[in-house]
Amino acid sequence: MTLLFRAVAAAAIGLLLLSQSAQAAEKTPDVSLEKEVDSYLEEAQSGSAAPNSVTWTVSKGIKWKSADGNFSGQIGGRLMIDWKWISGDEQDGFDSEFTGDGVFPRRLRMFIAGTIYKNVGFKIQFDFTNGGEEGPKPQDVWISLKKIFLNGTLKMGHFKEPFALEEVTSSKYISFIERSIVTNAFAPGYNVGLAFFHVLTDDKRIALQYGIFRETDAYMEQMEDGGYNLTVRIAGWFWEDDEINRVVHVGFAFSFRDPSSEDFRNRARIGVGKGDRPFDTGTYAADEVVVFGFELAVTYRAFHFAAEFMASESSAPSGGEDFSFSGFYVEAGYWITGEPKNYSKKKFAFDRNKVNNNFHDGKDGGYGAIQILVRFETLDLNDGSILGGDGTVFLIGVNWHWNPNTRVMFNVVFGDIDNGDDNAYNGDVTLLVIRWQLDF
Repeated sequence: MTLLFRAVAAAAIGLLLLSQSAQAAEKTPDVSLEKEVDSYLEEAQSGSAAPNSVTWTVSKGIKWKSADGNFSGQIGGRLMIDWKWISGDEQDGFDSEFTGDGVFPRRLRMFIAGTIYKNVGFKIQFDFTNGGEEGPKPQDVWISLKKIFLNGTLKMGHFKEPFALEEVTSSKYISFIERSIVTNAFAPGYNVGLAFFHVLTDDKRIALQYGIFRETDAYMEQMEDGGYNLTVRIAGWFWEDDEINRVVHVGFAFSFRDPSSEDFRNRARIGVGKGDRPFDTGTYAADEVVVFGFELAVTYRAFHFAAEFMASESSAPSGGEDFSFSGFYVEAGYWITGEPKNYSKKKFAFDRNKVNNNFHDGKDGGYGAIQILVRFETLDLNDGSILGGDGTVFLIGVNWHWNPNTRVMFNVVFGDIDNGDDNAYNGDVTLLVIRWQLDF
């Protein structure tokens, strides 16, 4: 017993000494190490720690940010490769790029974008497909100044005029492989301009975009007098419920256009981004052209609906002929894998979609996300002496998203065109188009 008692007492004394030693260590820390850590923390909080150092992230693209927060940026790009198979009534005058089968790069773009001293933004983006002798074509090439004049943003450079929901939605996020024939025929697209973007209400539900633009060629050049355009878009979202992904988008756009050479043209491809355009008015004389459009979109859980109506009215020079053209499209889509259609309340347009289970993502990888779609389009470019095409297009689409940055798109397109001109395209056409897309 005595031996056991002594062993227990020795163990107890040892534990007590260890406890006191630990407490003493806590009360007398390594001062030099503590001071060094504190100095790093103070420098980081004060912004004085290596202000020129840069932090890189790749969670949502390749991005960087300076330690003091004054500079940030992103490097990105997109690759879209299309395959097409076409069958339909043979027609003289149309090239094989439209009537034949083929494969081609639809978009191959790279960009750098960022912010300088927190309030100056920029983007420089070029497309390397079909560059021609003059090299890659500029796309978004602009400078912006944030939080000026009614807390808005001023943008200067080469970018899309603010017109039409489908047009201002990036090609990375549009539902079908190509935009509708209506958007193709009427939306202004890229030009050089000066534009403002304002959020009009405190709850940020309504936005106003407006700007003055010069009609330029594909390389941002315009050397003639005139050619000024005024374009305005007002859009808003309402009746939102984030839990069920419900939102209603309504918009209106207006563009007053002054052609520099008094020549104007409306034309559109069907379902594919290369080759001749079956809808085409040819150039016609116009002193002024007014283009307007209405937008409606609804999302609810995994379902979405969108529709747009657009029209143009031209005023001819003295003694000439005025023309009116119009069209609309209606589309609907559903994610059979359950993802909600992503509408951006900041951009007032559709945005990148999330994927619940990325395809082949490690051992527990899923099947990606699958969306099914239908769309009906109609366009009338026949008026007076112009026979530019009057017809309808019906599309069925399936989008398979491997992850938020990669998708494969399948479109079946049925077109019916009648323009009453033996030298233009008349009849039925059927297309199968597949796109492989990657963007970051």
